[in-house]
Amino acid sequence: RREKTVHKNQNVIVDRQDIEFIAMQVWRGKCAVTGERMERVGGGGMVITRWRPERGDGLDNYILIRKTIAEKIDSDGIEAALEKDVVERIDATLEPFRPLFTPPLGQAGEAGNVTPKGPI
Repeated sequence: RREKTVHKNQNVIVDRQDIEFIAMQVWRGKCAVTGERMERVGGGGMVITRWRPERGDGLDNYILIRKTIAEKIDSDGIEAALEKDVVERIDATLEPFRPLFTPPLGQAGEAGNVTPKGPI
């Protein structure tokens, strides 16, 4: 939903399997910022959202995060909303996944959509 409402992308490439992979394999069921486990977060809960909006909707650009923190990032920007060490840690966590989801030159789909290169 956030992809459609916040990023105005009506051609969402992320499906339920992708969400499960991102939440459980990449982020191990924990908030990318606080490290809280999904099942322990009450209130607004957690969301899967783009990390760096300018990078588009590639699967290597999504994080699991508290909804309240995501909203703060949306309004203030990443650097204003988060400490530098948190930003660096999130970038470092996503880096190993980039080769899986970065297409060869000239092979990105419409609107920057990316198909995984290998098995997930």
